Amino acid sequence: MAKTFEYHDVIQAPPEKIFEAMTDPAWYEEWTRVQGGQNPRMRVESKTDTSAYVVLDLEEGLPKPFGTIKAQMTFSWELPRHFCTWKRSGEGIGGKARVEGSTELKDLGNGTTEFIEKGTVDVPVPMVGKKLEAGVIEHLGKTRPEKLRFLKERVEG
Repeated sequence: MAKTFEYHDVIQAPPEKIFEAMTDPAWYEEWTRVQGGQNPRMRVESKTDTSAYVVLDLEEGLPKPFGTIKAQMTFSWELPRHFCTWKRSGEGIGGKARVEGSTELKDLGNGTTEFIEKGTVDVPVPMVGKKLEAGVIEHLGKTRPEKLRFLKERVEG
């Protein structure tokens, strides 16, 4: 059975400023490194007044014996709502994993935003799948404080 996660954080910046950071390739690549991603390469495939589509290629370290795998994340933004659906795909055992979710930048007024991330991790591999799901959720929780610090440093300053 898949594991889910949900985070709610308040950031002292308007949604537009957070969105701009999240679609800036150089900044987002560094943000990916902060979260443990390796060799990230991001490209904005399209960006208009109503939408944005962003692709992130990276490498991820998995527990032994799996090692490092190549992965890709896609982000589809709806504007001006500042709502994004995203999903991750990978190679090898990482290709069996389903990791997808959403990011919402909810305007709270006065230049404040609720940063909401929700997602599902499903690794349908007998015996090791549940352990890998738990490891992904644990990693997300462990890297969250640094991820938020890095984001706030960019947008609140």
